[in-house]
Amino acid sequence: LTKVLALLLKTIMGDGKGPINVAQSLPVGPTLPTGNRFVQPEYSRPFIFGIDDALIGAVAGPLLQILPQLLNSANQRKIAEKQADTKLMADALAGINQRLMLQQLAGAQAPNAAASPDLAKLFQLLQQQAAAPAAGGTAAPAVASSLSAPEPDNEVLSRRAVVGFQLRDPLPWNGEPKALFAKGANIRLTVKLTVGDPAPKSPLPKAIVRVLFRNPAERSVLIEKQFKLKDVPANAPIALDFAASELDAVPTNRPIELVTEIRWKSPSSGRVYKALGSREVVFVGKYLLKSQGSMVGTELELTDMSRFRSFWNKLWESPVLDSASGSADDKKYLWELNATVKYSILLAPDHPANGLMQTKFLKAAPDPESLTQSASGRMKSGIELSVQELNKLLPQWPGHDMLPAEQLEALTTASFAARNAGEAITSVKLRGNAGERGLVWAIPVFNLLQCTLATVAKTDETGQVTALADRVIGFPIPVSARIIGLKSKQ
Repeated sequence: LTKVLALLLKTIMGDGKGPINVAQSLPVGPTLPTGNRFVQPEYSRPFIFGIDDALIGAVAGPLLQILPQLLNSANQRKIAEKQADTKLMADALAGINQRLMLQQLAGAQAPNAAASPDLAKLFQLLQQQAAAPAAGGTAAPAVASSLSAPEPDNEVLSRRAVVGFQLRDPLPWNGEPKALFAKGANIRLTVKLTVGDPAPKSPLPKAIVRVLFRNPAERSVLIEKQFKLKDVPANAPIALDFAASELDAVPTNRPIELVTEIRWKSPSSGRVYKALGSREVVFVGKYLLKSQGSMVGTELELTDMSRFRSFWNKLWESPVLDSASGSADDKKYLWELNATVKYSILLAPDHPANGLMQTKFLKAAPDPESLTQSASGRMKSGIELSVQELNKLLPQWPGHDMLPAEQLEALTTASFAARNAGEAITSVKLRGNAGERGLVWAIPVFNLLQCTLATVAKTDETGQVTALADRVIGFPIPVSARIIGLKSKQ
């Protein structure tokens, strides 16, 4: 690298005799050629700082080939320094943890040595571990590192193999195509280890297949099962059986992510290779929500507050203006509300009762010289409607009864709740005097939504659903919100 840089500088500086005079490299004055000088070969050659760019390319070529090696070397040195710092901190923490445990055991050993001989053995074992780094020259691992389970160094992800699921055509679930399995029945998952060309002709002598049932939102593992197989062929189906009792932890009408991992050992290199695959499925009960349509009923407003108090949400209440609310100097005789209200209406599939959101009010600074107690700004609130409470509203429409529990279960899903949530934004103005009380209420307005429920009509030998039987129902859904401002004499 030093020789290359020296050659480059020598070429630019002109053998140490000073910089090249670019003005002398081209003729000036009357000696300039006539016509277009850029088409003449002696004047059309590209130059950089008076030097032919071909020469620059010849000199810079070896330098560009060395630069990646220099960058990789610098990166490796930084990584090595980072690993050394991490190891130093881990060793320090390990020593501190061991010394603290030794001090606690030393204090408890004397009075309890006769009653607990295991305590003395534990104390002796910790002393041996603490002395091991000094004798062997290597530090004991930190406690934090023992909690992790890294993959073995000889285990790598295969670049030519992938695991795929062989399932039947999906069916509609909540308006989306999903692979459906019947809950409460034995199932069989068929996977295939697909290997790119050239594919091995002989099967794998041994392979370990691990299947995970995970919650896709939280990435939490619900069920894990491992299969130890022999003579596993490539590009051929592999059957994995699960009993119904093993799938009790799988929820109904919830998307489930199936993750499969196949590991095998190479007989030639001794390295462990693995291949991964995943697929999202749904386990359904007696009923499932196939799709939802349009509104089929008339709007219902819950005007009777005594009967439907859980649906009424008080957003704001006027202040009390009397002698106790302030001194005589800052006495207010009027109150006023001028706010922009954002009201959210959500569905809560997992709660048995409605929930009211606390009202948040971003107020502007009041006028201290005004006789009006003013509240202006932006207001935000909302309500979470329980699916069970909405089911109780069905008899309010003629000819409709409450849904049974197995049909209502098909609607208590996060997908159904997310598709039927909404919000309303409006402005509210209300004013009164000290002898009046003001209130602002929010009440949802409902209508019947046409929903198509389905039952499992047919399953195959693997437990996957292949046919559905439809049933159309109506269910109350919030379509708007009524914001009411009320005044009354105190």
